[in-house]
Amino acid sequence: MQRNVSFSPVVRQRLIMEEEITRRLTVDTKNAAAAVGPYSQAVVIGKTVYVSGTMGISPATNSLVSGGTRKEAEMALKNISEVLKTVGCTTHNVVKVTVLLTDMQ
Repeated sequence: MQRNVSFSPVVRQRLIMEEEITRRLTVDTKNAAAAVGPYSQAVVIGKTVYVSGTMGISPATNSLVSGGTRKEAEMALKNISEVLKTVGCTTHNVVKVTVLLTDMQ
């Protein structure tokens, strides 16, 4: 048996907010290097954007840029900026960054 339930405006608004908080959207832009594995470039959950790990890969050539660590880091940051731009954010919205290096030379 199905019953129609009527929520108060306050409860209805809270339910809408909870749904927005748990909604999950994947991000994919051609302006940044494609994800190397079976994952998205970023995921948006509510008002939070989780950007996936990225490398210094050029989206134009789909290969690692030449020039060493500095050029690779610059390209990786450019890729991240492009992903953020896709969802209406900039690097000024970034709260935390984790950098992993295999070799600092």
